Amino acid sequence: PCLGLNTINMGMKDFCNPEEQIYTPLQQHQNYAAMLAILGRACESITLPSGSVALIQSRSFAAFGTLRMVTAGPNHPTTASPHERLKDIERLRDARVQIINPVCPDDHVMQAAGYRMIMTPAHDAVLDIALPAHERHAAMHGKWRNRLRSAQPARLNISIRPYVSETDLWLLSTEAKQRRSLRYRGWPTTLTRSFAKSNPAATWIAVASSKNKPVAAMLFLGHEPSITYHLSWANTQGRALNAQNLLLDEAASYFAKLGHSQMNLGLIETEQASGLARFKLGTGAKVRKLGGTWLRLPGFRRLPLA
Repeated sequence: PCLGLNTINMGMKDFCNPEEQIYTPLQQHQNYAAMLAILGRACESITLPSGSVALIQSRSFAAFGTLRMVTAGPNHPTTASPHERLKDIERLRDARVQIINPVCPDDHVMQAAGYRMIMTPAHDAVLDIALPAHERHAAMHGKWRNRLRSAQPARLNISIRPYVSETDLWLLSTEAKQRRSLRYRGWPTTLTRSFAKSNPAATWIAVASSKNKPVAAMLFLGHEPSITYHLSWANTQGRALNAQNLLLDEAASYFAKLGHSQMNLGLIETEQASGLARFKLGTGAKVRKLGGTWLRLPGFRRLPLA
């Protein structure tokens, strides 16, 4: 392994600090809404008292039927007080939203609005790509940085361009096989294809090639000013050459030049995907504690706002 998973604690950062700028998560962005629309899934946007906008989805669950939910939101203004955030959550409650996955821990506010936690918080990793390259490299774990350097003499050809469904579907199918083999979770291929179809200018493929043959590839989803590292694949040669380290570093510089300021590397799963977690953390990304999953049902008592 390139680093210990206890790094998850060393890299913890409070993204709910008002001094931190919070960006619109993918699941609350208009690009995500466009994907849901093309899939025919019910969704609506409502303006909250704080002035922010929340995307509400309707999803069917075997145990509960159809529920209205907000994922990775609402995206409160960074200066919003607890009382202002409570008004936002109360607006969602009045709009019959039963499930909320806040992007940041906000337990007292959620309890004061009458919601109860049903799943504890997960963690994701966020890389600051607005930093100059030398500062990003200095923040990398030593072994990750060494692998990046070892990949550079291989003279791999790096291509980063918009994803083209007709010619790039091979990456989705190959990665799906890899996912089943390595037993880690990801979006169903149908969702990824729908995002690419509805957002062709915000879906990017990065490919590392040797002698005109791909040895590694990554897919990125845009939700300005952020970019999400969505999936990746590498064959035996690509792994031996550390092509994925080179690809991610090149992509970080490329998207920074386009105006993106942060890259979301996705969930950190230390049990089911420990190798992928090490890869993400080795970049120098900060680990963010998410807000858990909260349920609202009739009869749930509202607690005082501490």
